[in-house]
Amino acid sequence: MLKKMLSALKLSDSTIEILALKHDQSYPLHQCFSLNKPLTCLVFGFAPKEVGMNIDAAKYTPISFKDHRIIFSDTLVQLINQPALKKPLWQALQHIYLKK
Repeated sequence: MLKKMLSALKLSDSTIEILALKHDQSYPLHQCFSLNKPLTCLVFGFAPKEVGMNIDAAKYTPISFKDHRIIFSDTLVQLINQPALKKPLWQALQHIYLKK
């Protein structure tokens, strides 16, 4: 499902990175932002505080942070089991990548 969305936005596997975490793991998201290139992070199933960000963020609402963008989402399992959740994710991705 995610691969189809990214393909529709003309993003190839070489332009994205996937970081998969279990809920007992931690990863400060700001480490991704230390790279010197714009980055879009899709965070599935974690709240901002769980990835080291002290912000309030609504799911499926793109957040800008310097040159980077973040979208918090439900888990991939929830997206698959509840198809209505795919639409707000798709709209958020379109907002970022198809914005003129």
